[in-house]
Amino acid sequence: MAKAAAKKVSFLVQRGVRINGESIHPSKDAKKPVIITLPEGFARELVYASKGKIVDQKATKTIAEKNDDDDLDDAFGANADAKE
Repeated sequence: MAKAAAKKVSFLVQRGVRINGESIHPSKDAKKPVIITLPEGFARELVYASKGKIVDQKATKTIAEKNDDDDLDDAFGANADAKE
């Protein structure tokens, strides 16, 4: 089953954060802010953790999205855990 795509928002990084094994730090130059695109729920969690804020600007840095497709469904079947 495919997951529904989450709404994406732009997030201005104000304090360092680690996402999918990648460290993202704020820019030292105020004229070049670090803005990334994240799912809205995750961005809100980072706002509550005082890591930055949600903005209406275009992303300046891209991050690799986590891919949970590990080909196990091909090997074992999509419903391997289902009781028959």
